Amino acid sequence: MPTSQRKTNSLITSVKFLLMAQGKGYKASAKEVGFTLIELLVAIIMAALIIAPILGLMVNILQTDRKEQAKAASEQELQSAADYIARDLQQAVYIYDAQGLNEIKDELKPLPANHVPVLVFWKRKIIHNAISEDLSSKCITNCNDAFVYALVAYYLVNDGGDNGTWSNAARITRFEIQDGVRDADGIYVDPTDDKIGRDKGFVFKLTELQGDTLRERMENWENSGEAYTKSPLVLIDYIDQSTAGNFPKEDCPADSDPTVDPEWQKVPSNPSTYSFYACVYSSKNTAKVFLRGNAYARIENQDNQYKESRAAFYPTAKIEVTGSGGLTNTFSNN
Repeated sequence: MPTSQRKTNSLITSVKFLLMAQGKGYKASAKEVGFTLIELLVAIIMAALIIAPILGLMVNILQTDRKEQAKAASEQELQSAADYIARDLQQAVYIYDAQGLNEIKDELKPLPANHVPVLVFWKRKIIHNAISEDLSSKCITNCNDAFVYALVAYYLVNDGGDNGTWSNAARITRFEIQDGVRDADGIYVDPTDDKIGRDKGFVFKLTELQGDTLRERMENWENSGEAYTKSPLVLIDYIDQSTAGNFPKEDCPADSDPTVDPEWQKVPSNPSTYSFYACVYSSKNTAKVFLRGNAYARIENQDNQYKESRAAFYPTAKIEVTGSGGLTNTFSNN
């Protein structure tokens, strides 16, 4: 074979070798940069092990924040309700104890059995800008304030949520009827006006009530016989409805020692929940009121009965108020 031919064949062989070597190198490189199925599974498992605790921590933080918000909301609302009741009671002229409430409960607005009257009293209510300066007509300009009597009743309501309108915890409602503003001659200025008019069912003339003592007369009060048009309004929701458990409660003085302040009476006399009740001393026109909320019901719709392990979710409030006014045994016309 000629020398030139041998050189050509040798060159061709070298080129083929280089091409084959380059191809094998490419395949090896491609194999090295890829991932096997096992490697992918291992990576996924490792990522899950790292991410799961982080997600758990985030969920725990969110749940803790939700619980703290529920507690704060209940504490604030309960204190606001207690302050409102205290301001209301400061105007009281007579507060019914358990005996008195039992005598007049049928005269209050007819309500379902799950509406339990707890705090019922008469008060002297101020109505701003109610009557003209000469006390002859309805207020127009440069008017005077007027005072009227009103009957107020606070109820504990536990109806399991009222078809979804309210929580499935209990709540407190307030009912009020008032007398109308009268002119200098004792005539109603405008009995149809919502602000200064007389509410249906209201009547209160102490001198016409039967009895020799103030207690007897107040216990003989009867409504006017008209159908009530006013309805109770909700003061606060998420009041504890628990009927069992070692929940916090305080006894009235006479409960712990009958020889001390025997006139203190618990209202209602046998509370089922101890979440809204009062100790009343009628002759001193004084009431101690106890409230307990249920923040846990904001978090858990079903299992939210009181438990000591979550006592922090059941805030309490207590007030003691003596009314600023009073009805005297002289039984003067009102």
